[in-house]
Amino acid sequence: MSGRLVQDLVFFTLFYLYLWLVVEPHLIFHGSDRITNFPSFYCTLGFFTSHVSRPGGPIKYLSAFLSQLFYFSWLGAIVITMQAWAFSLSVACLLSEMHLKRLHVIAYTPAVLLLVMYGRYTYFFPTTMALLCALALACVYLHLAAPRTPAMAVTCFVGLSLACYYATGAAVLLFALTCAIPEWLLSGRRRLAVLYALVAGALPYVFGVRVFGADVSNAYSDLLPMSWTLLHFTARRRGVEIVYVLYLLAPSIAIIGGIVSALSTRERRTGKAKGARTIPLRCAESPIYRWTAQTMALAAVSGIVAYASFDRTQKTHFAVDHYAYHEMWLEVLIEGRKARQDPFVMHAVNRALYHTGQLGNDMFAWPQRPSYLLLAGPDYQWAYWQNFAVHLELGFTNFAENALMECLAAMGDRPMILQQLALINMVTTGSSVY
Repeated sequence: MSGRLVQDLVFFTLFYLYLWLVVEPHLIFHGSDRITNFPSFYCTLGFFTSHVSRPGGPIKYLSAFLSQLFYFSWLGAIVITMQAWAFSLSVACLLSEMHLKRLHVIAYTPAVLLLVMYGRYTYFFPTTMALLCALALACVYLHLAAPRTPAMAVTCFVGLSLACYYATGAAVLLFALTCAIPEWLLSGRRRLAVLYALVAGALPYVFGVRVFGADVSNAYSDLLPMSWTLLHFTARRRGVEIVYVLYLLAPSIAIIGGIVSALSTRERRTGKAKGARTIPLRCAESPIYRWTAQTMALAAVSGIVAYASFDRTQKTHFAVDHYAYHEMWLEVLIEGRKARQDPFVMHAVNRALYHTGQLGNDMFAWPQRPSYLLLAGPDYQWAYWQNFAVHLELGFTNFAENALMECLAAMGDRPMILQQLALINMVTTGSSVY
């Protein structure tokens, strides 16, 4: 078993355990009111055809399906871990093609960024899946087509670009950039690089705008982190800078590889490459020494980043909301102690005290404000998700229905919202479901 494989197994086993036991992806599935773009999935032919009949649809369909597995934390952690491992393999392939094998530890950078992303309880799964697909196709091009004749390379690029645009939408721009930079800096085929940029720039307009009728902004930004569907909403753009770094990783590696290659060529021409090597350099080039140093550094950096970036306040908010929705009142009281100054947490705590018969005795053992009971006032005018349950419990079905319809408009047809709307319909119409 190779050292790289052992390193992968150790790293991604710890990666999986951290996601499963610490982050708990089922909280991301729940979403509260802070994840408003979590997709629904339907096992119907219409839902399938509506996705596969437009650019970017296949990745959205696959992402919607895999996202449902977040309902079980252990299964959601497997999905994220497999995505991170695929990123690692793709970046390792890119490093190899750019003659940067000695820097293979960089291949773990996407996994570390995913730890930060999920540790902050944000959701960019479709966007990162589009990146992964574009990066994998770029590796296919660099491995198979780049060493070939220009005609063969162009043919392969056009075919892969069409496949990439169909699968990932605007992420084809990143695919083209990752292919064009090595052609410009490594191969010296600058005409090909310019041609690739022109082809990638034309694809969204020709197919997205002219053929499929999308508007220009969607055609050139769909499934990219600068899409208006993310940036226009405060809740959705939280943590988007991490995705920017993830998207810039592949072009950065291509640029660094080109610069290193140019410097190496210059050194060979000037005869400086045959200098005497020192003993410390030979020691540093020992495989065992290098593997040990890289593994220790990787573990230390990943652990520090995961610990420093983990948002405990967000987890408490998500966990309390999850327990309150499922009427797990004792768990609400236990988890609520971690965020006693959060008005939404204290609102849930008051509900838990009421349902456990402790409101009269223990209410003022917790921090209280006049607005905590009903989240009333101008500061909470958008707290529809938190208030619908109280309205329903008080019998204000019209207020509860209005709050849920606002949630439906903001978060989409989430199962939790549809379930509560069905309950209100049963109450108001006197019907029942068996």
